[in-house]
Amino acid sequence: QESPVRALTFRKDEQPILVTGGTDGNILIWDLAKRKCCARVSSAHQASIHSLEFVDGTSSFVSAGADNAIRSWIFDGTTD
Repeated sequence: QESPVRALTFRKDEQPILVTGGTDGNILIWDLAKRKCCARVSSAHQASIHSLEFVDGTSSFVSAGADNAIRSWIFDGTTD
């Protein structure tokens, strides 16, 4: 069972991708066209994730957590 969502961001290009961050520090990547979770980053942070943001014009996103960490991620996978 997943924890409550604390942050989310949408990819800003042609790909319908949603990224959510939970109170458990996990990140889930959702394919909105297929309406399913396509990837999970377990323990992305050691505490609740409070901010997520895709970088304009790229496949990168940034996360920030209550563990005082800011991390950069590259979404380089496909959802096929």
